[in-house]
Amino acid sequence: AYANKRKGRWAWDNNVILAYGLLQEEGKNARKTDDRLELNSRLGYELKGPWYGSALFQFRTQFAEGFDSDIDSLKISNFMAPAYLLFGLGVDYKPSDKLSAYFSPAMAKITFVQDQDLYYGNDELVLYGVEAGEETIFQFGAYANVFYTTPIAENITFLTRLELFSNYLDNPQNIDVNWETLWTFKVNEWFAATINTVLIYDDEIDIIRTEDGVPKAGPTTQFKQTLSLGLTAKF
Repeated sequence: AYANKRKGRWAWDNNVILAYGLLQEEGKNARKTDDRLELNSRLGYELKGPWYGSALFQFRTQFAEGFDSDIDSLKISNFMAPAYLLFGLGVDYKPSDKLSAYFSPAMAKITFVQDQDLYYGNDELVLYGVEAGEETIFQFGAYANVFYTTPIAENITFLTRLELFSNYLDNPQNIDVNWETLWTFKVNEWFAATINTVLIYDDEIDIIRTEDGVPKAGPTTQFKQTLSLGLTAKF
């Protein structure tokens, strides 16, 4: 959902992403396929032409508990665990409603892990960059956000958003990546089918995986693709 306002040289863009999905397979417990709560707000003042000086705010978390795909009883995430808060000042290039390219050399990023049960009493465990016994970690660095959307055909729309973040305070050469694409196929006035892909890389997130039969934990690229059918409304 989007809510944008223009007045004089000011531009205020807002959007919220709410998503929750479950998959029920025969003989298995229901498994989450999607769980997102994201708020974005950007206030800009026109400097010259398509260039704006802008303040950005972003908040991301999930609605419900998340469990390991192989061990149903192993809780690995929850509401506000993790959660991400970003805010900073930068420059926004907006030549049209279809394209926006934002860059900030001074972006604050706070990661929250508010559920200490996820550490299972292990004082040496680090989750999402946050040490056991702590609830937050502060990062400060450079941030870029590129947004593009365009109609492909009468009932088909394509949208993509790429976010990059480099933490000045620790390993700035390791770039966090969050890249999303969304294809929307409008069936009629009320229904639309969507194909959504999300690619994530975060050096602070250790993913447990198996290589040559040996369990290994460390940062790696995560990819998710979902197909959904839902109601649409335009206000």
